[in-house]
Amino acid sequence: MPLTIGQKLRETREIRGLTLSEAAFQTHIREYYLDALEKNQFSKLPSLVQGKGFLRNYALFLNLDVASIERAWYHPDHLVQEDETALPDDQEDVHLETKSGSEEQSPLTQVSQQQSVIIHEFDDNESEQKPVEISRESVFPESQKIFTHLGQLLRQQRELLNLSLDDIERFTSIRTHYLQSLEQGDLDQLPSVVQGRGMLSNYSNFLNLDTEKLLLMFAEGLQTRRNEQYAPQRLDPKNQAKINQPNIASPGWHRFITADLLIVSTLIVSLFIFILWGAANVTRSQNNLSTATASFLSDLLLDDSNNTTPTPEVTPSVQGVLNGSQPANPVIGTEEAPPSPQQSDLPVNIYIVARQRAYLRVTRDGVVVYNGRTIPGNAYEFSGKESIELLTGNAAALDVYFNQEQLGRLGDVAEVKNLIFSAEEGIITPTAQFTFTPTQTLKVTATKQPSNTATVTPSVTIPLPTVTPFIP
Repeated sequence: MPLTIGQKLRETREIRGLTLSEAAFQTHIREYYLDALEKNQFSKLPSLVQGKGFLRNYALFLNLDVASIERAWYHPDHLVQEDETALPDDQEDVHLETKSGSEEQSPLTQVSQQQSVIIHEFDDNESEQKPVEISRESVFPESQKIFTHLGQLLRQQRELLNLSLDDIERFTSIRTHYLQSLEQGDLDQLPSVVQGRGMLSNYSNFLNLDTEKLLLMFAEGLQTRRNEQYAPQRLDPKNQAKINQPNIASPGWHRFITADLLIVSTLIVSLFIFILWGAANVTRSQNNLSTATASFLSDLLLDDSNNTTPTPEVTPSVQGVLNGSQPANPVIGTEEAPPSPQQSDLPVNIYIVARQRAYLRVTRDGVVVYNGRTIPGNAYEFSGKESIELLTGNAAALDVYFNQEQLGRLGDVAEVKNLIFSAEEGIITPTAQFTFTPTQTLKVTATKQPSNTATVTPSVTIPLPTVTPFIP
């Protein structure tokens, strides 16, 4: 009768007359974990790895076939266990000795004793068992033969040296069940392939074997097993090997187009477009600047006398200055565009370029030809026969050229500068003269003369005698 893992564990424990408490005390596994294993409630275990360890220790404690129990652990729905008859207490020790002796035989040796193996397959939809006969070559693939041959070499060398597995464990610190797995060629019992390779290297070095040869054989077995797992083969729908067959996805173009590739490509294209846009803007601004500069220079150098506009000559009222008061609305020259530069044969030529707004007065041969504020960027050209006088309130705002000789800026910011350009003496700085302070002159007004007034002459008063009566 087929049994599950839990039913097999519980039945074996009850045949041996043990309770869960006694089994937990002897195996050092908590009682509710053992109860979960017997009830097939694997979700109550801490993890699958720990559950597998509990199951192995419990099976060893109950003297069960650990390999069949572990195969049933991976595929619990297809577990088939034959109901073994309970052994009496007097025959239990004999059975254990026979079983321990049979464990030392390799799987290849056990299979060689019989030509075929009968495995009972159980289906949920069927009520009876169907024996399926499988040949020895299908049970042990080529990779397993390599590992088995490797284990035989290790066991033969150990037996030749007359050493037991306990002696090997004492000298190499490798546990006995790992040594048995290496000698039997069962890699599934090892913790991992990497740790198994290290154990094989230490074991072969201790036995004084050719370690490099054995490691190459071990690597060849791993490669063969990998090829067997990924080899295309046609499987029966009810074959258990189909469950372990991995799904290999066919390579396509979509495996190379990932989210990271799309994001990085988008960023690179955006950065490239931004660089092109910035370069186009810089080129456009440079072209506009060069066009503006070229037009300014052409306007500055062209000789066009028709565009020359005279600057009105305005002189401030002197009467207000003499009277000590400024006029209410002083008249200042309007800001007009300066005349275009023109070539002249006169001996005195000055060329002024305005950098900032500043007051400028130019007197040519004693006549004021410009009086007003300059416009930044404009050029002013003046020519005279004898001299030209320049007066400005901001010397740093003007660049002056005298007879095609650059003088540069005349001075500092907000510095009043007065220069006279002469054909004979060159540049003359006039000496400041003393200026009389005007004083207010009082106007003479006519003062009225006093008029003659008639004077009364006093008259002479002659006293007259009076008679005073005598009163006795």
